Amino acid sequence: MKLILALIVLSSCVLFSALATTKEMRRYELFCIYKTLNIDDQFFGSYVVSGFNEKGMALQIFSPTNNLIEKIEREREGAFFVNVTEEGEYRACFRNLEKDLAFITFEIHAPASDSKGRAVGSGDIQEITAELRDLVRTIRQVRTNLSFQEWRDRVHTNNLQTLVSRMEWSTFIKIVILVLFGAAQLYVLTGFFKRKLNKISV
Repeated sequence: MKLILALIVLSSCVLFSALATTKEMRRYELFCIYKTLNIDDQFFGSYVVSGFNEKGMALQIFSPTNNLIEKIEREREGAFFVNVTEEGEYRACFRNLEKDLAFITFEIHAPASDSKGRAVGSGDIQEITAELRDLVRTIRQVRTNLSFQEWRDRVHTNNLQTLVSRMEWSTFIKIVILVLFGAAQLYVLTGFFKRKLNKISV
């Protein structure tokens, strides 16, 4: 059991390097991540959008020759997987399509540079390594999804608190306006009746 856990940790450290972060995306902002990859590498990742407009984000994946490989638009969350067939610098670009501020939480994976040229002893080990790699990827995906959900809940909570605060102030201002309006009406009507009574008494 300890050997399997050690292999899982080793696989996650050696086979893939991951870039995971949350980025604030201002109105119409473009943000790109660059990865230099070799043929037969795997380039994959996932993302979640948080904010008032969660469908205002686009993801585009470009090859080293600037060809558009994959495009995802106006989705609250998404994922991509690219089997590299062309050596060079790939880029994954996020673009905020709306005026509203948004947050993009993403995790990008690609082979680590030191994993190239490593020898494998036998077919059995290759099978175990492939299974461990799939297991590590699944574990990473579960962890990423939990992290994404936690961040989304946090942003939604902040948005709700802001909305409640605005509603409270709006209600308070309306009450003050109604009270002032009522007082003004009372003052005008009182003055009117006083003048009428003065005329009658004269």
